[in-house]
Amino acid sequence: MLPTILKNFNLLIEGIGYAGQIEQLTLPKLNLKTEDFQLGGLDIPVKMDVGMEPMTCEITLLSYDVNVIKGFGVPTGRHSSHQLKRFMLKGACQNEQGEIIPVNVNLSGTWQSLDFGVWKASEQAKLIATINVRYYKLTVADEILMEVDVDNAKREVDGTDQLAALRPFI
Repeated sequence: MLPTILKNFNLLIEGIGYAGQIEQLTLPKLNLKTEDFQLGGLDIPVKMDVGMEPMTCEITLLSYDVNVIKGFGVPTGRHSSHQLKRFMLKGACQNEQGEIIPVNVNLSGTWQSLDFGVWKASEQAKLIATINVRYYKLTVADEILMEVDVDNAKREVDGTDQLAALRPFI
């Protein structure tokens, strides 16, 4: 069986499309934060889930986009989520049968860093921007596989909210 191939993708920031300007992006890496516990009767420590590592997403634009640059350093806080930027990453994958499979990633967060790269005459000027992600949702073929909402203590995987039992007590 051949792998599914990403045929094309696009980025939207606050509803504005970046087709023709986005060179590449790195989706957030999902990592559990764990602690080792040496429990009685066990020969080796057991890793216990104590949350998630911070999530970031990196995008490379082929222009110094004014809206991206102006959004850097905008203050945010627990009760000011309206200031978080909204991102949509839309991909179209194709399997060996020729079937097109939509892959969508919805994010919200703030600009963590802007890297204006190296300037060389007659070469493309790139802007590499890193997003500090506070909300993440992965949808493949119209099925929500993962949703992480940092501000609302939600981590849903395959329809099961792993933090639902914890929320009433915090």
